[in-house]
Amino acid sequence: MEDNLTTVDNAIDFRDVVMTLDREDHKRRIYARRAGTEQIYEIIPRHVDLFQKITFDDLFLSNHPPVYMEDMAQALNGVEQGTLILDVFTR
Repeated sequence: MEDNLTTVDNAIDFRDVVMTLDREDHKRRIYARRAGTEQIYEIIPRHVDLFQKITFDDLFLSNHPPVYMEDMAQALNGVEQGTLILDVFTR
């Protein structure tokens, strides 16, 4: 079940939503997907623990591949605002 569902269409809003969700609930994981699709990524904020690393288990034993928040934001910078909608949520 998805909680705290928010849609964003640019890197600035994406960062703001992820950082807010991370501050509000440290025990829940943050996810993102392109609206209307089933492919989900786990977002690793890294602004609380600057040394947080993606582990082998994250890569191969999880249902959703991890990506650092900043890497996803940089990818969003290359997309024209309003042409790509992301759902950001917690579980």
